Order: sequence, then structure tokens, then C-alpha cells
Amino acid sequence: MRNIIFGFLLAFSYFSILPIKLKVFRESPLIYKSTLFFIPFVGFIIGILTLIIFLFLSNFFNIYYASLLSAIFYLFLYGFLHLEAIVDVVDGYYASLSNKDIYKIMKEPTVGAIGVIAIILFLILKIASIVYLLNSENIFKILVAFTLSRFSIFYIFYFFKLHNKSIFALKLQKNLTIKFFIFSILLYSLLLLIFIDLSILIMLLFATIFFTILIIKILKKRINFINGDILGFNIELIELILINILILI
Repeated sequence: MRNIIFGFLLAFSYFSILPIKLKVFRESPLIYKSTLFFIPFVGFIIGILTLIIFLFLSNFFNIYYASLLSAIFYLFLYGFLHLEAIVDVVDGYYASLSNKDIYKIMKEPTVGAIGVIAIILFLILKIASIVYLLNSENIFKILVAFTLSRFSIFYIFYFFKLHNKSIFALKLQKNLTIKFFIFSILLYSLLLLIFIDLSILIMLLFATIFFTILIIKILKKRINFINGDILGFNIELIELILINILILI
């Protein structure tokens, strides 16, 4: 039980800015398995916090302004972690066109002009999409997008090989068994059925796996490896796709 709790805390410590500090880092297969399991739950919880701040701000501000502030608050809650990956992946993608060292480009602390343009455009799209969904009839649908986008890394871990320098991700991947995969998807599906119809959830699950495999195949063909940056890039892109699907239905 202690290892499961530690994995839970590690997931939130690593993938959010919630004040969780681990004094001593421990390692075990159960810890990594628990960490992997709770990564989608991080999206769910910070989604709940986003909705709470939205409902609170709606009492004081115009609903559109409240939703804008809430969307920005959501980005802060996960520390812009995955957004940073967009810049790195875009820079790496375009570096591949000129036969440069892609991995080195993606790990450099500086960013290229194309990467900056890409993140600005993406932020506009993402914030606008969240604002739109927060003004829909069922604001709780957003929890589905925030959860399933992070669950997309399960598909990547299951179907693709990671770069040998992605140590943390490799340890998570190593502990993803088929039984654990099925258990996780069933449990999260039951949780999300509280907020969305079964038919829509099934559609979103298929959309998640389809677009995840499509995105990773395109990137792998050009970049030739999968690392943490690509995982973060995929989470952001899948989240944007799911939010827009939920807007349309």
C-alpha cells in the first residue's frame, strides 16, 4: 500500500504543480506501475480544480472572462509541462528537414522561431477551445478530455519503442502489461461514464487511440525516435482534438 501511495504522490509531483514534495525517492515495479496508473487521474483532478475556480469566478466576472481565466489557470496547474514539449518537437521536426542532430536540437535550452510561432498558435487554439467548452451545457465534459489525453501515453507505451535515454518513461513502459492496460481503461471508463454517455465515451476512446497512433507514426517517420517530449506533444495535441470533438457533438 505504501508503494501505491508513493506512486500516486509521484504522479502528482511530476505532472502537476500541486504542493506535493517527496523527501526520499524510492523505486520498485509497483511504484512505477502506480505512477503510470495515476497519470490520467492527474488530468482529472486538475480538471476538477479548474471547474471549481471557473464556478467561483463566474460569481464575480462575466462568464467568458471567468472561463478565460480558468483556462489559463489550468495551464498553470500542470506547470506548462507538456506545452514546452510542443516547442521542442516542432523544432526537432523542422531540424530533420536539414539533416541536423534532432535529439540535440530538441534538448537545447534555446528555442527556434518556428517553435515559438507554433506554441503561440497552439495556445490560442487551446485556450479558445477550453473557453468554448466551459460555456457549453455540460461543463463536466472537459474532465473527459483532460483524462483521456493523458491516458494516450498508455497506447504509446504499448505499441511503440521509446528512446533509450528516456529513462523515467522506459521504467513506466516496462510495467505496462496487457492486464494492467485493460484494468486501467475499464476503471477510467467507469469514472468518466459519470459525466458522459457511453456511446460518446466509446467514440472518444477510439478517437484517442486512432489519433495517438497517427501522430506518433508521423513523428517517428520524421524524427526517428520517441522520447518524453513526444509524449508531452501527443498529450497536448490529443487534448485539443478531444476538446474540439466534444464541442462538435
